[in-house]
Amino acid sequence: MQPVMMLALLALAAPPGTPHTRVNKLLDAMERAESGGRPNAVSNAGRSRGPLQLDARYWRDSAKTGRPKYPYATGTWDRNKSREVTQAYWKRHAPEAYRRGDVETLARLQYRSKPGTKSRAGENAYWRSVQKKMR
Repeated sequence: MQPVMMLALLALAAPPGTPHTRVNKLLDAMERAESGGRPNAVSNAGRSRGPLQLDARYWRDSAKTGRPKYPYATGTWDRNKSREVTQAYWKRHAPEAYRRGDVETLARLQYRSKPGTKSRAGENAYWRSVQKKMR
């Protein structure tokens, strides 16, 4: 196969944007889906909070040592810290998906990480919601 043709095929197969760009778009979309982008949002049950609606268990689990870089009590309200903790969680639990910028796998992992969210139908609905907000 000619080199130009090979490059053209590779370009068609690759998702648009760099992995970093795709992950940032996913985080933006998840903030809109989870909290409407409000940094002070609290879930109905009161366990999850902040722009990405993270709970204390998730926050701890993001760090390999169980000791996150930022305290949950104050860090979860901060957009940048919440995004950093979320990316640390993904790097720990789905490193290849994170490296590739596989936004569907990362969004589904995010859904499954929340307590009581185990249904496939709910996971599919969450992915569709986030996907719409990425456009």
